[in-house]
Amino acid sequence: MKIISNTSPLISLSRIKRLDILQKLFGKISITPEVLAEVLPSDQNEEYQHIGEALQDFIQVENATKNYPFKRAIQTGEKNVLNLAWEI
Repeated sequence: MKIISNTSPLISLSRIKRLDILQKLFGKISITPEVLAEVLPSDQNEEYQHIGEALQDFIQVENATKNYPFKRAIQTGEKNVLNLAWEI
């Protein structure tokens, strides 16, 4: 099973230093470049350091190859996560 994450779980688990939960549950997870930009801001502090370490270990960045239409307006990051999820 392939797991794709958006920003909220990564930041929340990083704040409590428990990103390892994702690795233990799912092995590897995927995120989109838009999620990466949200979880690694230019002013990195300790909570974001854990995400950077996870990127080297079990988080991989993937692009969606298709752009599916949505009936409702959603943010670009969420849209790209959904597009990637539909591709699997």
